[in-house]
Parts: sequence; C-alpha cells; structure tokens
Amino acid sequence: MKEGIYTMKRINGAIFYSLREIAIILNRNYQTILRYFTVSQKLRDNGKEGLLPIPTQIGKGHYYYSETEVRQIKETVRGFKRGMFKDFSKNRTTYQKLKEENEKFKNKIKELETGVR
Repeated sequence: MKEGIYTMKRINGAIFYSLREIAIILNRNYQTILRYFTVSQKLRDNGKEGLLPIPTQIGKGHYYYSETEVRQIKETVRGFKRGMFKDFSKNRTTYQKLKEENEKFKNKIKELETGVR
C-alpha cells in the first residue's frame, strides 16, 4: 500500500488506516465505506457477523483497520451489489410509501364491505 499520501496511524510498527483512507485506497466514496461500516456494526449489535472485520478503536470514536484488514475489506467489497443494503435504510421511496398506503386502503375497503375488522 502507498504510504506517502495517507495520515495512517502506526502502533507498535503496524500501520492502521481510517475509514476515509480506506475509501481512497478502494477508490470508493467515503459515505459508501461509512455505510458498510455502519451496517456491519448494526449486524454485530444484533448478534450477527459483520460485513467488515472488527475495527481497532483508537481514541474516542475513531476506527482503524490494519493493512491486512484493508486487503480483506477490498475483497469483501468487491462482492457487494447495488441495492444490497436497502433494508438498512431508514428512508422509504415514494413508491414504497404509496404501496403501503394502497395496502391500507385495500384493507379498509375490505373491512367496510364485509363488516369484519
């Protein structure tokens, strides 16, 4: 890995990269890498295996990955497809909102026609 352009951390001779630096290394948007990290943490919080390796926390709220872990992340990210993380999104599209509203109306009409709640 190139060392000149990053502000990585060196601990006991091992080099650690931040999420922002990983985004540069992988040629991905920082927000995308942050999303992978967030989804991974949510999965771990629910007792499941995370998408990314467990990060090393340096300081308060600063997460880093070793060179080996960055290579592993690179391989993992290669398999990600567009739309894979839509279940983790809090935002619903207009289509999804209208579809839910349509289902509610159908159920309400059914109730009114049959008289059964």
